Amino acid sequence: MGVLTERLQRYPFLGSGRFVAAALGHFVVDFMNSQRPLLLAAFSVMFGLSNTEVGFFAMNATLMAALSQPLFGWLADRYGGRWIAALALVWMGVFYIWVGLWKTRAVLWLLVLASLGSAAFHPQGAMNAAQSGGDKRTMATSMFFTAGQMALGLGPALGGVLLATFGVSAMAVIGALALPVALFLWVYTPAGSTSTAGHVQEAMYKEAVGFGRGRRRWLLVGVFVLLVFLRSWAGHSNIAFLPKFLQERGWPQEMQGLALTAYMLTSAFAVIVFGRLADEFGRRRMLTLGLALAVVPLYFYPWVNGVWILLLVALTGAFIGGVHSILIVMAQNLLPSHMALASGLALGFMFASGAVGQMLTGVLADAFGLDVVLSALSLPLLVAAGLSRWLPREDVKVSGV
Repeated sequence: MGVLTERLQRYPFLGSGRFVAAALGHFVVDFMNSQRPLLLAAFSVMFGLSNTEVGFFAMNATLMAALSQPLFGWLADRYGGRWIAALALVWMGVFYIWVGLWKTRAVLWLLVLASLGSAAFHPQGAMNAAQSGGDKRTMATSMFFTAGQMALGLGPALGGVLLATFGVSAMAVIGALALPVALFLWVYTPAGSTSTAGHVQEAMYKEAVGFGRGRRRWLLVGVFVLLVFLRSWAGHSNIAFLPKFLQERGWPQEMQGLALTAYMLTSAFAVIVFGRLADEFGRRRMLTLGLALAVVPLYFYPWVNGVWILLLVALTGAFIGGVHSILIVMAQNLLPSHMALASGLALGFMFASGAVGQMLTGVLADAFGLDVVLSALSLPLLVAAGLSRWLPREDVKVSGV
């Protein structure tokens, strides 16, 4: 009890129903999202899909989520997130039930449509998590995304076992479990739009000013956008193609799921570590460190065997995923009065650039081999690490704290 009390005193948002609802909803949404790479690998055998076709459907699902997130963010800023959060869970749950029950090639498009639920949930979830965090915005946002990363980590391991045991029909059960969670979100998510505490918003405005004005501002925003694109290309391609890469190596579905779990779980824990260090030492510094450290394991894991693949995959996930919440908070600080819209724009662009990257990776993999292309994705990360040094530094301590 003493440890729990200390944690609640240090991070009071952990006792907030608003934060718990956002985190729980994120866990369920991303648990369903985590099944998509495994399903595409299974459908590639069932329907004879090429790497290009796998990349095509991965891209379309990601683009569907990406392009609609700014709209859902705007709606959450204007009307609040309660109904959006609840309907997002219902939408995804129903479509995953359908995926589990329908055994034709058209099921691939159901996966694409299901991603609209993910698009609706994420902007309002990120906004509610950040606003519930008060002075600890980066930490609260990190824990929110950790809930999602935990689901993305645990989901493939459980999903791999379920697919190997029960086949695609297991998705219907996973979808059904989302429905009662939708009711929980309806109860605890605020009905109307809310605002950020005054002194925290003042610090956000100061960081936005750090991007400068006029030509300098647009140059730095362009650098930020390019950085996000490069990081998303590498990250999303690893998630989409890791099961396919291991399938080509002869790994069974259970081990494919285990490897994807290693990637996502280390990412989940790293998000908390990087979020805490970013609040202490600065977001830009930790962003550069994470991107630079990801280069080595990503370059080498396609060329090793056995347990070394799992180890290097885990390190790749930790360093690529660890900086996720830092990028979201940076984007929110560019639009401090429209946090859900900023979250939607940032997440939408991450998903969109990741989708384009997935398609490009699939085409290149058919031409040069999946192992060669996955290893080469270390180059975009190296460039992104260099670009991060161009971003403005923020005040590490929030004024008024």
